[in-house]
Amino acid sequence: MPSILVQKTAEDFKGTEKLVPIYPSVVDIQSPPAPAFKYLLARGKKKNILVIVPSGAEKKKLLAENHVNAEYPEANGYTVFVKKLEGVASGVGEQPYDHAGQEGAQNRIKNAITEMSNSMEVLRFIQNNKVGEVLVISIENFIRREGRERPVDIGVIAIHSVVSGKTKARLSEGVSIHPAIVDQARERGLAHPNDDCALGHPDTACNHGKVTIGGILAEIYSGVDKSNWHEVAIGISRWKILFDTLCRMPCG
Repeated sequence: MPSILVQKTAEDFKGTEKLVPIYPSVVDIQSPPAPAFKYLLARGKKKNILVIVPSGAEKKKLLAENHVNAEYPEANGYTVFVKKLEGVASGVGEQPYDHAGQEGAQNRIKNAITEMSNSMEVLRFIQNNKVGEVLVISIENFIRREGRERPVDIGVIAIHSVVSGKTKARLSEGVSIHPAIVDQARERGLAHPNDDCALGHPDTACNHGKVTIGGILAEIYSGVDKSNWHEVAIGISRWKILFDTLCRMPCG
């Protein structure tokens, strides 16, 4: 059983986990109401696309940028602007579990739309660049425990189109993780604890972890990247897993 009391190296963790197929991979995420700025979008200018990534992670921005540019190449007359929107709350803590993963992706889209609506900088950008479509791309990872002997880390990606008002979402393949690691992360506490959690009720907030699985792994295994422990565990980067999923999602 992995323990933070015994310091190990990345070599000890190498190849200890497996890539896990996830079915069904297409999931439902509720779309936010149409924002007022929808009516600022330039009609007939759908080839000018603003992509918003509600995260401070540069890697997530690059995933979205590469995918949208492949879907809408400059050679075909498209102009794509990609921007990070930092500080957008997921509302599910640093480490979501089970259904809180999809909840977090949904919350980031909704909160990003709200922040954009209140930002004169964003609204001016839309008008000045004759933006005709806004896509919000939310990328979350969560731990699925329900119905599994060995938990799995899964990515959920959601793409929301402001023009259509529709949101599509898909789950990535999973990466297994030792139950003891999950237990240690949960022992560090919840982001939004309440009395129902203390009583063991399956309340939503009970799935809002304060400390990530990657954070625990980085404490146990020196040299493991807490945001990409997957690469050591199975030999495949977290970012490749997410990008492969994103590539199966048409933006339009």
